[in-house]
Amino acid sequence: MDTASLIDSTAAPIHELGGAFYYAPATAKRGESLGLDVFMFYGLGRGGVLGDVDADDVVKAFRWFSPTVVRAQWNEGRELADPATVALAYVEAARAYARSTFTETEVLRAFCLAASETVAAAPSGRWPLVDGYRAFELPEDCVARAYQLVVILREMRGAAHGDAVEELGLSPAEAHFLTGGDTFELYAYDGGDVPVTDELIERRALAEDRTTALLVPCYDVLDEDRRIALLEGVRELAATADIDVEDVAD
Repeated sequence: MDTASLIDSTAAPIHELGGAFYYAPATAKRGESLGLDVFMFYGLGRGGVLGDVDADDVVKAFRWFSPTVVRAQWNEGRELADPATVALAYVEAARAYARSTFTETEVLRAFCLAASETVAAAPSGRWPLVDGYRAFELPEDCVARAYQLVVILREMRGAAHGDAVEELGLSPAEAHFLTGGDTFELYAYDGGDVPVTDELIERRALAEDRTTALLVPCYDVLDEDRRIALLEGVRELAATADIDVEDVAD
Protein backbone atom coordinates (compact mmCIF):
# COMPACT_ATOMS: atom_id res chain seq x y z
CA MET A 1 0.00 0.00 0.00
CA ASP A 2 1.38 3.41 -0.95
CA THR A 3 1.57 6.17 1.64
CA ALA A 4 -1.19 8.39 0.26
CA SER A 5 -3.64 5.49 0.07
CA LEU A 6 -2.91 4.55 3.68
CA ILE A 7 -3.52 8.11 4.85
CA ASP A 8 -6.73 8.53 2.85
CA SER A 9 -8.23 5.16 3.77
CA THR A 10 -7.69 5.63 7.50
CA ALA A 11 -8.61 9.34 7.70
CA ALA A 12 -12.34 8.98 8.37
CA PRO A 13 -12.15 6.18 10.98
CA ILE A 14 -9.26 7.91 12.79
CA HIS A 15 -11.34 11.09 12.92
CA GLU A 16 -14.31 9.27 14.43
CA LEU A 17 -12.23 7.09 16.74
CA GLY A 18 -10.15 9.94 18.13
CA GLY A 19 -13.23 11.93 19.05
CA ALA A 20 -15.31 9.02 20.35
CA PHE A 21 -14.47 9.74 23.98
CA TYR A 22 -15.33 13.45 23.85
CA TYR A 23 -18.95 13.17 24.92
CA ALA A 24 -19.02 9.68 26.39
CA PRO A 25 -20.96 9.45 29.68
CA ALA A 26 -17.81 8.62 31.66
CA THR A 27 -16.05 11.64 30.16
CA ALA A 28 -18.94 13.90 31.10
CA LYS A 29 -18.88 12.55 34.65
CA ARG A 30 -15.15 13.23 34.95
CA GLY A 31 -15.71 16.78 33.78
CA GLU A 32 -18.49 17.31 36.28
CA SER A 33 -16.12 16.32 39.07
CA LEU A 34 -14.09 19.40 38.07
CA GLY A 35 -17.15 21.64 37.91
CA LEU A 36 -17.29 21.57 34.11
CA ASP A 37 -20.07 20.45 31.80
CA VAL A 38 -19.12 18.12 28.98
CA PHE A 39 -18.70 20.93 26.43
CA MET A 40 -16.52 23.07 28.67
CA PHE A 41 -14.52 19.97 29.63
CA TYR A 42 -13.89 19.46 25.91
CA GLY A 43 -12.77 23.05 25.36
CA LEU A 44 -10.62 23.39 28.45
CA GLY A 45 -9.34 19.80 28.29
CA ARG A 46 -8.35 19.72 24.65
CA GLY A 47 -7.11 23.29 24.68
CA GLY A 48 -5.40 22.80 28.02
CA VAL A 49 -2.65 20.72 26.42
CA LEU A 50 -1.32 24.12 25.30
CA GLY A 51 -0.99 25.26 28.91
CA ASP A 52 -2.56 28.28 30.60
CA VAL A 53 -2.48 30.36 27.43
CA ASP A 54 -4.44 33.31 26.12
CA ALA A 55 -7.77 32.56 24.45
CA ASP A 56 -6.43 33.73 21.09
CA ASP A 57 -3.82 30.95 21.19
CA VAL A 58 -6.61 28.41 21.61
CA VAL A 59 -8.56 29.98 18.75
CA LYS A 60 -5.51 29.56 16.48
CA ALA A 61 -4.95 25.97 17.58
CA PHE A 62 -8.60 24.90 17.30
CA ARG A 63 -8.89 26.72 13.94
CA TRP A 64 -12.22 25.23 12.95
CA PHE A 65 -14.54 26.75 15.54
CA SER A 66 -16.14 30.16 15.66
CA PRO A 67 -13.54 32.34 17.48
CA THR A 68 -16.21 34.04 19.59
CA VAL A 69 -17.40 30.73 20.99
CA VAL A 70 -13.87 29.46 21.69
CA ARG A 71 -12.87 32.65 23.53
CA ALA A 72 -16.00 32.61 25.67
CA GLN A 73 -15.68 28.94 26.52
CA TRP A 74 -11.98 29.19 27.34
CA ASN A 75 -12.19 32.31 29.46
CA GLU A 76 -15.19 31.07 31.40
CA GLY A 77 -13.56 27.68 31.94
CA ARG A 78 -10.33 29.20 33.24
CA GLU A 79 -12.36 30.85 35.98
CA LEU A 80 -13.46 27.42 37.16
CA ALA A 81 -10.39 25.21 36.77
CA ASP A 82 -6.69 25.20 35.87
CA PRO A 83 -6.21 24.31 32.17
CA ALA A 84 -3.20 22.05 32.80
CA THR A 85 -5.13 20.11 35.45
CA VAL A 86 -8.10 19.76 33.14
CA ALA A 87 -5.89 18.68 30.24
CA LEU A 88 -4.48 15.83 32.29
CA ALA A 89 -7.99 14.82 33.32
CA TYR A 90 -9.03 14.89 29.66
CA VAL A 91 -6.17 12.64 28.63
CA GLU A 92 -7.11 10.31 31.46
CA ALA A 93 -10.70 10.33 30.17
CA ALA A 94 -9.41 9.18 26.79
CA ARG A 95 -7.42 6.40 28.41
CA ALA A 96 -10.41 5.34 30.51
CA TYR A 97 -12.61 5.22 27.42
CA ALA A 98 -10.06 3.00 25.71
CA ARG A 99 -9.79 0.60 28.64
CA SER A 100 -13.56 0.21 28.79
CA THR A 101 -13.93 -0.27 25.03
CA PHE A 102 -10.99 -2.20 23.60
CA THR A 103 -9.03 -5.34 24.38
CA GLU A 104 -5.30 -5.90 23.97
CA THR A 105 -4.45 -7.99 20.91
CA GLU A 106 -1.43 -8.72 18.76
CA VAL A 107 -2.93 -6.38 16.17
CA LEU A 108 -3.03 -3.49 18.64
CA ARG A 109 0.50 -4.16 19.83
CA ALA A 110 1.74 -3.95 16.24
CA PHE A 111 -0.39 -0.86 15.67
CA CYS A 112 1.25 0.90 18.63
CA LEU A 113 4.69 0.41 17.13
CA ALA A 114 3.62 1.78 13.76
CA ALA A 115 1.58 4.69 15.11
CA SER A 116 4.39 5.68 17.48
CA GLU A 117 6.74 6.07 14.53
CA THR A 118 4.23 8.19 12.62
CA VAL A 119 3.49 10.43 15.60
CA ALA A 120 7.21 10.88 16.30
CA ALA A 121 7.72 11.96 12.69
CA ALA A 122 5.24 14.85 12.94
CA PRO A 123 6.97 18.25 12.81
CA SER A 124 7.64 20.04 16.10
CA GLY A 125 6.63 23.65 16.61
CA ARG A 126 4.14 23.68 13.73
CA TRP A 127 1.00 22.05 15.12
CA PRO A 128 0.43 23.18 18.75
CA LEU A 129 -2.20 20.61 19.69
CA VAL A 130 -0.01 17.80 18.38
CA ASP A 131 2.93 19.07 20.40
CA GLY A 132 0.68 19.43 23.44
CA TYR A 133 -0.60 15.87 23.29
CA ARG A 134 2.85 14.47 22.57
CA ALA A 135 4.06 16.00 25.83
CA PHE A 136 2.01 13.42 27.75
CA GLU A 137 3.73 10.10 28.25
CA LEU A 138 2.18 7.15 26.51
CA PRO A 139 0.62 4.63 28.92
CA GLU A 140 2.30 1.28 29.52
CA ASP A 141 -0.84 -0.71 28.73
CA CYS A 142 -1.36 -1.38 25.05
CA VAL A 143 -5.04 -0.44 24.88
CA ALA A 144 -4.67 3.04 26.35
CA ARG A 145 -1.44 3.58 24.45
CA ALA A 146 -3.09 2.69 21.13
CA TYR A 147 -5.98 5.02 21.74
CA GLN A 148 -3.82 7.94 22.86
CA LEU A 149 -1.88 7.53 19.62
CA VAL A 150 -5.15 7.60 17.66
CA VAL A 151 -6.07 10.87 19.37
CA ILE A 152 -2.76 12.36 18.25
CA LEU A 153 -3.15 11.02 14.71
CA ARG A 154 -6.54 12.75 14.64
CA GLU A 155 -4.96 16.03 15.75
CA MET A 156 -2.30 15.65 13.05
CA ARG A 157 -4.93 15.29 10.34
CA GLY A 158 -6.91 18.25 11.64
CA ALA A 159 -3.83 20.46 11.83
CA ALA A 160 -2.62 19.48 8.37
CA HIS A 161 -6.08 20.09 6.97
CA GLY A 162 -6.12 23.52 8.56
CA ASP A 163 -2.83 24.31 6.84
CA ALA A 164 -4.18 23.04 3.53
CA VAL A 165 -7.39 25.05 3.73
CA GLU A 166 -5.44 28.17 4.60
CA GLU A 167 -2.96 27.64 1.75
CA LEU A 168 -5.82 27.38 -0.72
CA GLY A 169 -7.50 30.55 0.48
CA LEU A 170 -10.55 29.00 2.11
CA SER A 171 -11.88 30.21 5.44
CA PRO A 172 -12.90 27.63 8.08
CA ALA A 173 -16.52 28.73 7.62
CA GLU A 174 -16.35 28.10 3.87
CA ALA A 175 -14.69 24.72 4.37
CA HIS A 176 -17.37 23.65 6.85
CA PHE A 177 -20.23 24.87 4.70
CA LEU A 178 -18.91 22.99 1.68
CA THR A 179 -18.53 19.82 3.74
CA GLY A 180 -22.29 19.74 4.16
CA GLY A 181 -24.45 18.07 6.80
CA ASP A 182 -24.55 19.66 10.23
CA THR A 183 -20.85 20.60 10.22
CA PHE A 184 -21.52 24.31 9.77
CA GLU A 185 -23.72 24.55 12.87
CA LEU A 186 -21.63 22.06 14.85
CA TYR A 187 -18.69 24.43 14.83
CA ALA A 188 -20.88 27.32 16.02
CA TYR A 189 -21.10 29.34 12.81
CA ASP A 190 -24.25 31.25 11.96
CA GLY A 191 -25.31 34.09 9.73
CA GLY A 192 -25.80 34.07 5.99
CA ASP A 193 -24.97 31.21 3.67
CA VAL A 194 -21.51 30.97 2.21
CA PRO A 195 -21.70 31.67 -1.54
CA VAL A 196 -21.02 28.34 -3.22
CA THR A 197 -19.12 28.60 -6.47
CA ASP A 198 -17.45 26.03 -8.68
CA GLU A 199 -14.11 27.56 -7.73
CA LEU A 200 -14.77 27.11 -4.00
CA ILE A 201 -15.86 23.51 -4.53
CA GLU A 202 -12.69 22.83 -6.52
CA ARG A 203 -10.49 24.40 -3.83
CA ARG A 204 -12.27 22.33 -1.16
CA ALA A 205 -11.41 19.16 -3.08
CA LEU A 206 -7.82 20.30 -3.57
CA ALA A 207 -7.56 20.90 0.18
CA GLU A 208 -8.16 17.21 0.82
CA ASP A 209 -5.34 16.27 -1.54
CA ARG A 210 -3.07 18.88 0.01
CA THR A 211 -3.85 17.55 3.49
CA THR A 212 -2.69 14.10 2.46
CA ALA A 213 0.46 15.55 0.91
CA LEU A 214 1.33 17.39 4.13
CA LEU A 215 1.01 14.15 6.10
CA VAL A 216 3.00 11.97 3.71
CA PRO A 217 6.39 12.66 5.40
CA CYS A 218 4.95 11.50 8.74
CA TYR A 219 3.72 8.20 7.32
CA ASP A 220 6.59 7.66 4.89
CA VAL A 221 8.77 6.55 7.81
CA LEU A 222 6.81 3.28 7.91
CA ASP A 223 7.98 0.25 6.02
CA GLU A 224 5.44 -2.04 4.38
CA ASP A 225 4.95 -4.20 7.49
CA ARG A 226 4.34 -1.14 9.66
CA ARG A 227 1.86 0.27 7.13
CA ILE A 228 -0.11 -2.94 7.23
CA ALA A 229 0.05 -2.91 11.03
CA LEU A 230 -1.33 0.63 11.18
CA LEU A 231 -4.08 -0.19 8.71
CA GLU A 232 -5.12 -3.36 10.53
CA GLY A 233 -5.02 -1.60 13.89
CA VAL A 234 -7.34 1.15 12.72
CA ARG A 235 -9.64 -1.44 11.21
CA GLU A 236 -9.79 -3.43 14.46
CA LEU A 237 -10.31 -0.37 16.67
CA ALA A 238 -13.05 0.96 14.42
CA ALA A 239 -14.86 -2.37 14.29
CA THR A 240 -14.75 -2.73 18.07
CA ALA A 241 -16.09 0.81 18.54
CA ASP A 242 -18.84 0.08 15.98
CA ILE A 243 -17.51 2.69 13.57
CA ASP A 244 -18.04 2.19 9.85
CA VAL A 245 -14.93 0.52 8.44
CA GLU A 246 -15.93 0.54 4.75
CA ASP A 247 -13.40 3.28 4.02
CA VAL A 248 -10.54 1.34 5.66
CA ALA A 249 -9.54 -0.34 2.43
CA ASP A 250 -6.80 -2.84 1.70
